[in-house]
Amino acid sequence: MSMKPPPQNTGVTLARPRPANLNAARLTSSPEAAKSLAGVADLPLGALLDALADRLAERLWTRAALPQHPEHASARDNPLGTARAFLDAGRRGDFPTFKRGREVVARWADVLAYIERRTIERNDRPSLAPPQPPPTAPRAPSPRRATPQSPDERRREQLRTAGILPPGR
Repeated sequence: MSMKPPPQNTGVTLARPRPANLNAARLTSSPEAAKSLAGVADLPLGALLDALADRLAERLWTRAALPQHPEHASARDNPLGTARAFLDAGRRGDFPTFKRGREVVARWADVLAYIERRTIERNDRPSLAPPQPPPTAPRAPSPRRATPQSPDERRREQLRTAGILPPGR
């Protein structure tokens, strides 16, 4: 059984050093690519390829850094999800809105700031059992008469329980 030695870095780079955020786009990321392109950097064509790779990496980085959302949010296109939620929040004054023609619009950043301001406090561990009512002392059953039928009888019963009329009758 023959053991292969670990691959060695040839030290060949195809471009001048890039900023730290572009290191992921290096062309010599694998040893096989470095071996196949080992002699290219020595030729005048290699210098041209180096410059082209640098320029391409810069353009791709700037294009990826552009915002992925429009400048303004409208009822049709907004981070809240629905037109009704956007229009209601704008009507309440949660973020400044203005009209562009017949359309109500707001700055996208303002709508995102409104979303971040809406916070809901949550319990760390919600209880699984339903809430229990507070304990109360048991009442003694009160002696009651038959339910009065007419409004006059009800009124007399109320006056008796309040102690205004004497009991009985």
